[in-house]
Amino acid sequence: MFLVFRKSLVLAGGVLLTLGLIGSRAKAELIPLPDYRDLVYTIETDKPIYSLTEDVHVTHRVTNPLNVNVTLGFTQEPGFNLWIRDEGNLIWRSSEGFLLVVWELTLSPGETIQHDYLWNLTDANDNPVGPGQYELVSMMNEWYEDSGTTITIIPEPTTLVLLLVGLGLTSMRKRR
Repeated sequence: MFLVFRKSLVLAGGVLLTLGLIGSRAKAELIPLPDYRDLVYTIETDKPIYSLTEDVHVTHRVTNPLNVNVTLGFTQEPGFNLWIRDEGNLIWRSSEGFLLVVWELTLSPGETIQHDYLWNLTDANDNPVGPGQYELVSMMNEWYEDSGTTITIIPEPTTLVLLLVGLGLTSMRKRR
């Protein structure tokens, strides 16, 4: 009988405790941990317009603007990669192969990391690209596009002169 009484008391205590929590006006707030979306990403080139004979120098920066550490999780090395797109199609990236590794990078408050890239105006098969507009984007873990910019590639000055002369000769021939 004592055993039964004791179990009843424990059950009653559990119910009171539960009722006390349900009736309480205290609210618990969940505060999300900072993550990659809280960082500031920038990508810039040394200039906006290039000729076909120049290399494109690209700087990618990741800055922690918060007053707490932010830890990034990666599933590959390198964790960041520069992609070049022509009309939305991927034509080149700074790293073709990846090591599948799990690693973390912690940025302290105010800390900035920098990645420097060089694109020699070729596609993934080392074929020269032509004049036009190209989109440069930084990819984190190959799925998060963190920042981007656009550059313009123009023909070489001698090519422009020949093009203009050719257009002039063509228009002269049509007039005769």
